[in-house]
Amino acid sequence: MKRSLFILFVILSNVLTLKGKQQPAQPEIYLLTILPGTELYSMYGHSALRIVMPDRGFDNVFNWGVFDFSTPNFGYRFAKGKLDYMLAVYPYDRFLQEYFLEQRTVISQKVNLEPGEKEKLIALALENLRPENVKYRYDFFYDNCATRIRDIIEKSIDGSIEIAAAKRRDTPSFRELIDNYQKRYRWLDLGIDLLLGLPADNKASVREQMFLPDYLMSNLSVAGVVRNAGVSELLDEPVIVFEFEPENVAQSRFTSPMFILWTLVAIILAVSLSNIKTKWIRVVDIVLFLIFSLFAILLTFSSFLTDHGAMRWNLNILWMSPLLIISLIHLLFRLKDVYWFRFNLVTTSLFLALSPFIQQSLNRYLVPVILILIIRLFFLSRFGKTSGQGSS
Repeated sequence: MKRSLFILFVILSNVLTLKGKQQPAQPEIYLLTILPGTELYSMYGHSALRIVMPDRGFDNVFNWGVFDFSTPNFGYRFAKGKLDYMLAVYPYDRFLQEYFLEQRTVISQKVNLEPGEKEKLIALALENLRPENVKYRYDFFYDNCATRIRDIIEKSIDGSIEIAAAKRRDTPSFRELIDNYQKRYRWLDLGIDLLLGLPADNKASVREQMFLPDYLMSNLSVAGVVRNAGVSELLDEPVIVFEFEPENVAQSRFTSPMFILWTLVAIILAVSLSNIKTKWIRVVDIVLFLIFSLFAILLTFSSFLTDHGAMRWNLNILWMSPLLIISLIHLLFRLKDVYWFRFNLVTTSLFLALSPFIQQSLNRYLVPVILILIIRLFFLSRFGKTSGQGSS
């Protein structure tokens, strides 16, 4: 049914276009913006360039957001930050069909370029299609489907681009920008914030904000092109190709990180203060420290062993430290030494106390997670009740 409606939509659009005006003789360039969808992979939206050359019957979309699942060692390369994205070109109607079926809004804006600039842009786009150029090393903040379009437009213009919003005082960080898209997925937001390091807290200039398709559209919409002849608008007014109401992502208070994690804090504290049998609290400790140790290994890998620049210098490793593995070993083998428990207790407590003053933003959902660790480290350090030690 959706496919039939889409075909009808394309036919009517073409008939109305041909009836209302003649096809332009010169090439035209359009910025296409696809608003965020409800799936995780689509939550940031998407950008593409439509190039129309009527004299050649050419009406194709250039899409820099494609990757190949058949790439050898795909999962490993993705985790290491070594996955190559590529440029793909396909007909405009096929492009529209994909997003019509996904029920995602598509917005089109003509890019106002001089004839020579259009030729230059088309030449640059076709140069990107050469076998040696079609792939590129993806970087979410600095080199993606949106920044590639920003860059190719900049390189095509015989002049400079001035953006009216450039003098804003409240310059957001990269982390703050993506938080606006992730807040619907609260557990995912927690995981991403945990893995992102200090680079994500750098302030994003107006130009840098255009790594997000929404900001590419909004910032270029208020941009002027400064040429010898004067200043002209870079983009025409947006035209909605088709529009869908965004679906609400179901959110339950009882499945939210805030409710679940603070409930766990209360349970762990109650268990630690109770006279529960030592063997049961020991099992709880082993499970908890096993989980923390696995995440510590993940943080170490993402911070030091990948090419993901945004994950470098992650200060979360100060509390979710690989040294927690030593505490886990103490629990597994019933070692009596409490030095490592006390060391981890001090570093974790200091991190939480100083977190408001460090540059890296701490996700509020991580506070109860850190408190759970502090509670058990306190009792395992033998500052609490003997029955809560879990080491005998």
